[in-house]
Amino acid sequence: MSVFDPPNPCDCYRRGESVVPQQALAMTNSQFVVQQSRLLARKMWQEIQRQEPEEHLREGAFISTAFARILSRYPNSREQVVCREFLQDQVQLFQQTDAEQLAGKTPVGSVAPSADPHMRARESLVGAIYSHNDFVTIR
Repeated sequence: MSVFDPPNPCDCYRRGESVVPQQALAMTNSQFVVQQSRLLARKMWQEIQRQEPEEHLREGAFISTAFARILSRYPNSREQVVCREFLQDQVQLFQQTDAEQLAGKTPVGSVAPSADPHMRARESLVGAIYSHNDFVTIR
């Protein structure tokens, strides 16, 4: 956790602030974050499938729900477009990847990635949102 600038008790009058690349890398490579991304994406998708009868509206609802749950705000129109493009690109990438390579090696007791390219893309999006500056930074 030292990468996230813990408070120094000697600096109680003013806390320094920094944002460094290591913070994003720590979140991206954290097994805890990866596993929680997988679990949250699956849970949200199940909820959206029950709540949204229109299949073509589900991806947008997923993006909005992910932002609301993780960042406590809804995505703006630009973020919605970028997230949709990200999901499309990820699905194409996962569809072109060999199934064995896509499954990877999951340590015992860990949450395995989804074999479905669409769900795997959603898991990746949730992981990316966990690395968003609005999640990592307290304002």
